Amino acid sequence: MYRNLEVLIIDDDSFALAMTKKTVSDRIPRKQIRIFSCPLFALQFLQTENDVQGKNTGRRGIILTDLEMPGMDGFKFLDEFNQLQKAIKEKYSIFVLSSTNENFKIQHLYEKPSFEGFVPKPLTVGKLDHLLTQIGAR
Repeated sequence: MYRNLEVLIIDDDSFALAMTKKTVSDRIPRKQIRIFSCPLFALQFLQTENDVQGKNTGRRGIILTDLEMPGMDGFKFLDEFNQLQKAIKEKYSIFVLSSTNENFKIQHLYEKPSFEGFVPKPLTVGKLDHLLTQIGAR
């Protein structure tokens, strides 16, 4: 179990959200997992959490966001995330979790500053372990 890691999952599809949460909970304690069906709510949470805590807790974070969502898609979420305070941006690694196979969309993600990687849906424990290793989580 990764006890010093917080995970935010953002997906408008309730089934995908539940399945991703179940997979993540195999490695991360449930109390450290937050789910959002709307990217705007996740951004509000990130801003509020930073305002309330006002300090670095030492806990790192991963954001797993869907790419194609109504209203605010994954591209817009990344743009908005990059407008947040430096302390928030330094805490989180963002991975896009999507079923898209459109190469131009995936390539466009790599132009975004906070983007760490693309993970094809569905998330499996093996894929999760790989990205945890990629960010150096312990």
